[in-house]
Amino acid sequence: MATTVVIYKANRSNIFENAGEAKALINKELQKPMYAGIKTEYTTDLSEIIIEDYASLGSNALQSVLLIFLIMWLFIGLKQSLIATFAMPLSFFITFIVLNWM
Repeated sequence: MATTVVIYKANRSNIFENAGEAKALINKELQKPMYAGIKTEYTTDLSEIIIEDYASLGSNALQSVLLIFLIMWLFIGLKQSLIATFAMPLSFFITFIVLNWM
């Protein structure tokens, strides 16, 4: 026999904290003697997928910044490449601040 438990994240809550708290609560409950022998399996933990996506996003962002700097340095010059290199992450940062504000 199998049972499925689905937990949804509330608006403006932290998915990483919620996932950890939910797993801790489930594990705590399953430690009770009446649940002896029950095994758990987490099939879809979106917090783990999001962490992997953030790592990939950070890696891709760093590669993009370095590539833009090198290409612009080769064709335009050092000063202009530095301006463009700092402008790109700054524009992303401002965009995320505006999106968070909305």
